[in-house]
Amino acid sequence: MKNDLLSDAQIIWYNSKEYRELWNEKLNRLKESGYSFLNSDECTKIIDRLNKIEEAVLTETKNINLLTEHKAEKLLHDKRETEMLRCIYDIATQHPFDKSVFICGAEHREGIRMKIKDFEKMENNKIKWTFFNET
Repeated sequence: MKNDLLSDAQIIWYNSKEYRELWNEKLNRLKESGYSFLNSDECTKIIDRLNKIEEAVLTETKNINLLTEHKAEKLLHDKRETEMLRCIYDIATQHPFDKSVFICGAEHREGIRMKIKDFEKMENNKIKWTFFNET
């Protein structure tokens, strides 16, 4: 299984010059600016573009197993974000707080931001969210 995952990543890497360039840009920007970059809209755009390239390359391979695995991982990623927020709102209901810190990976930033809007509609407990690098 581990070799299969490595070969999947290699397929994308070797088939897309743009993918390689974006990964290198992401790494260079991370070295230069650290968390400021990871928590920026620019990083979110790069991550989004990388995800689109991954799906496009895997679709072009016409390998149903690879594409199915990729889609399953995206679904798991989505469910993980929903569960993280569900836990936060449950804790906030059981143990109200004024301030708290929630740390997650840059790949979850935009998904969490979008899901907060849905949770705000459903939850009685309103949380004032502030994202790093935003005022």
